[in-house]
Amino acid sequence: MLKKLLKLAEMLDTEGFYKEADEITKIIAKWKKTPKVEKGKFTAWCGAHGHSSVNQACINAAASAGGNAAKMANFAVNANPGKWTYPKKKD
Repeated sequence: MLKKLLKLAEMLDTEGFYKEADEITKIIAKWKKTPKVEKGKFTAWCGAHGHSSVNQACINAAASAGGNAAKMANFAVNANPGKWTYPKKKD
């Protein structure tokens, strides 16, 4: 099917089609890039702050610490629904 479309495009408008195809290929290549994953960063943070692993106590400590630790704790809670809860802010 793709070969037929390419042949048809060559007959109709070779230059315009290939410019479009190049642009589409570049866009798809950007989408396919996998983001840099910092695997184990929150587990390491928990270990450095006296916790054996990621647990509710570590999430509470990270949330109160603020900054990147709080962001990692929030991600851990959202990635594991029902396992942990993010501490509620005091009124």
